[in-house]
Amino acid sequence: CLISKDPVLSYKLLRLINSAAFGPSREVDSIQRAITLLGLDQLKSWVTLLSLSKLDDKPSELFVNTMVRAKMCENIGMQLTDVSEPHHHYTVGLLSTLDAFIDQSLNKLIPNLNLVPTISDALLEHKGELGKVLEAVIQFEHANWDNIDWDWLHLKGVSAEDMESAYIGATAWANEAHQSIADQ
Repeated sequence: CLISKDPVLSYKLLRLINSAAFGPSREVDSIQRAITLLGLDQLKSWVTLLSLSKLDDKPSELFVNTMVRAKMCENIGMQLTDVSEPHHHYTVGLLSTLDAFIDQSLNKLIPNLNLVPTISDALLEHKGELGKVLEAVIQFEHANWDNIDWDWLHLKGVSAEDMESAYIGATAWANEAHQSIADQ
């Protein structure tokens, strides 16, 4: 595992796995165990977040807003009645601000990532369930209440209160995660 060959990345991973953003502290006896606890999909997301957080020419608010969006998408994804992969929602939220970090349009960036079509379509055209959740989260962020597809959300078992709760939880999580990354 490449992470275990990099002491700084290993340290950051261990700090993250034991931060409040991941719940109670856990004893970890190896980098492999930390990766197992975190899960491969979450690991990929955190490596991406760690990389993005080190871009000196970008404001930390962009990083925090990205984490809030990603976590809110995941929180809503977990509430949907028929979702099986809430980490896909997180990934869509995470990658949805990639254009702001790299200063290129998503239309140029996304095709180069070889993503599954459901994620690409969600990012580029807000298609499918992933795209509808992303669109709802973006509209919620901008306080465009009338542009949120409330009928679809209600049909999927998500209320306005659920959206608010998902946002509050995501904001608390993102602030804690940002602090633990900033402390490193």
